[in-house]
Amino acid sequence: MPEYRDHVGDGREGKTTSVANFGIVCAQAGSRVCMVDSDLRRPALHQLFGLENDRGLTTALVEELPFAEVAQRTHIPNLWLLRAGVMPTQSCGAGGVPAMRELLEAASSTLIWSVCDSPR
Repeated sequence: MPEYRDHVGDGREGKTTSVANFGIVCAQAGSRVCMVDSDLRRPALHQLFGLENDRGLTTALVEELPFAEVAQRTHIPNLWLLRAGVMPTQSCGAGGVPAMRELLEAASSTLIWSVCDSPR
């Protein structure tokens, strides 16, 4: 029997795995889902799906790109991933909050679920 280990506090709480599993299950049930990796300190969703992290949320916020240009379909039907993207040289600043809201609202017109993986 495997030993239970409590990872709370060491950055391995299982948030990313939980987000990925929830997104996959909802997509497999027929819902259109986008997972958003908003953990800019330790982005990991892209790794679970074998993708690069070259474009994503930071790209959308800094360059004011629409959701459709930065979200990427995964190999699972009905499931998209908005990767974190590279850390921008300029800050998203206070303008990042309204821009994030607009990005998610635009996504909601075509999606049923938007699930965010965020820092703790």
